[in-house]
This record gives sequence, C-alpha cells and structure tokens, in this order.
Amino acid sequence: MGVLSSGSAVILKVGVPSYRNDVISQDWMTAFEVAHPGVTVEIVTNCSIYTLEQHVLEQTFDIDLEHARSADVLISSGFRVSAALMHTGYFLDLTSFVQNDSLAEDYYPVIWRSFQWNDGFWALPYGMNLVGLTYDPIAFNLLGLPHPDPAWTLEDLGDALRALTPALSPYQKHGKSFTASETYLWISLLGAPLVDASVVPNLPRLNTPVVAQFVEKWTAMDEQGLVDDGLVDHGAPISLGPIRADTTHDNKRAWSLLPGGRAGLEMGAILISAGTQNAELAYEFAKFLTSQKYEAQYPVRRSLMSDYDGLEVQTIERVLEVALPAADMRFSTCLWNVGTYRHVWKNSIEEALEKIQQDRKAAYFM
Repeated sequence: MGVLSSGSAVILKVGVPSYRNDVISQDWMTAFEVAHPGVTVEIVTNCSIYTLEQHVLEQTFDIDLEHARSADVLISSGFRVSAALMHTGYFLDLTSFVQNDSLAEDYYPVIWRSFQWNDGFWALPYGMNLVGLTYDPIAFNLLGLPHPDPAWTLEDLGDALRALTPALSPYQKHGKSFTASETYLWISLLGAPLVDASVVPNLPRLNTPVVAQFVEKWTAMDEQGLVDDGLVDHGAPISLGPIRADTTHDNKRAWSLLPGGRAGLEMGAILISAGTQNAELAYEFAKFLTSQKYEAQYPVRRSLMSDYDGLEVQTIERVLEVALPAADMRFSTCLWNVGTYRHVWKNSIEEALEKIQQDRKAAYFM
C-alpha cells in the first residue's frame, strides 16, 4: 500500500472521508505536484475513519485498518481520532516530524496540543470551528429570562430549556439524538476531562461521584424531552452551535460560552498511515494541507487569519483561550452508552459507568 513508485515517479495516496470527498481541490494537488517533481497525488474516496470511543471496537477496527492500508495520508473529523484507535498502531506517531519543524509556532497552542496524548502526536489539525450556546435574545426577553452566561450551571440551563421548550406528549417525542456538540457541553460543565492521565496509556475515568451525579441530572432532562434533538436545532430559542462574530448573517442570534465557561473546538485531522513507504513526503503533504483555507471553517494557523476582520480575530482568539482541546474530549462519547447499559443490564448509573469504564480499558489490551 501507500506511496507507489514507478521508476522515479511516486504516487501519494490521500484518503478522504465519504462526508468530505471534495475536501481537497485539484488546484491544491497540482500545486503540490509542481513543488515536488515526480510526485502524483491520488485521492482515495470514501476512506472514512469510523472508530469512536462508544462503539463496539471489534466491529470498527477492521474497517479502520482497511482504510489505513488504502492511503498514505488520511483526512478525518477530529472527533473520530479516538484514543483507542491511535493505540492500534495503524497510524504514525508524528512526534519526530513536528519536533524538527517550526510549524508549532504558527498554530494556536490549544489546537496544536489537541491530538497529543500517551507521549505521541497523532494528527495535524486543520480547519476549525468553535462551539458555544447560540440563542434568540428576543425569545429570552419576551419571557423575562436571563440570557445564557458562562457561569450557568446544568440547573440554570435546564430552567431555561423548560421555559423555552413546548411540552411534548409521549407521542411527539422522537427519541434521543446524541451529537458531538453535547460532549463539549458535558466536559465544560463537569470541569475536567474523563481521562486518567497518571498512567500510560491514559485510561478512562468515568465512574466517579461527580460524573454519576451529572449523568443522573442530564438523564432527568432527557426524560423531560428537553434535549431530544441534541440541542442542535439552530432554529430553536437556544442551541449548541458555532461561535462567530456575527453568529448569523442577519444578526438575530447571539452567543455565549458554554455553561462552565469553556468552548467546544471542532477540527479536521490529518493522519499518516503507519504503512506508508514514504513518511517524509506524506508529512510534507499533510503540512501543506494545513496551509490551505477550508470553506465554513476558521484557519488553525495564525498566519492565515489575515483575511479576517480584526474584531473577529480578537473574538476567536479570546474564545480559543478557553477552548477544549481534543485530548480533553477523550472518552466523553462513552457517556452516550449509559442509557443502553442501564436498559440492557438493569444497571444503576454507577454500575453502568463502571462497566463502560472497564470495557474501554480492555480495548487497550485487545
């Protein structure tokens, strides 16, 4: 697999996910080829990374291995770069490359450290959005409600949702829809990641009194139908969504940091297959991709922010100071499974958290 040689020619294969098959433009490929004579860049479409922490890992590792064998460089959502997947050995640790590179100087620090854990550097970030609460100020004012505030607790959020959300009958509820944005809210409210960094590999730390109490309160809100849509209905009076200087084009919505005072950090990730035959060239292409601008995403590198209004840049940089790096989001999706574990095994919340925690730990020693 990987970089194929034909005489002096080199074919560099780049895997792109099904949801972003058009993420790399032909102009970019041509520019890289011109700068690297003898190199041809080929796109491998529908090359998605699937493993998330809450999945049954045995069912997805085979797919991830197949795709890691299909290309030298792989593009992914940062949300899918899980701790368990990086432990498989399918992807290169980029530490030796970034240590001999000045690239870090151009990155915002929280973004640069996002994919660093277990003494490794697993992906180069590209393209980012920040996630907070967006809301309709008029809806709040009509009900005399205080506007969202970073100092809000889960109880404050629940009170606002109860006032703003029409009561749903059991026949109207459509079932819980979990979203990545929710996990940012959870970690912001919990005030700490669900990671035990005192051991390597870092392990999940789910079954604690603080987490159990939080899950109990969140479950109660879920049962009231307050978070059925995953809080991502951007037409609702309050939702989780991207933070931008104007929030929406017509400026009818405002935004706040998440309750707990943090912001979510959505990014793309560029990985290199451990099976590549030309790791240095693959890294050069990965680095090249970080220097491009992506539609509907802010750049991750300071030098690319010059096209944005100064006030907008100040806003983004201020929010980045409290943004959650991807490394702090590890194991957060495990909380999605609490309801299932309780239903199937009739566990208490604490028992469910303990079982999920042990299952995730076992994944490192498969």
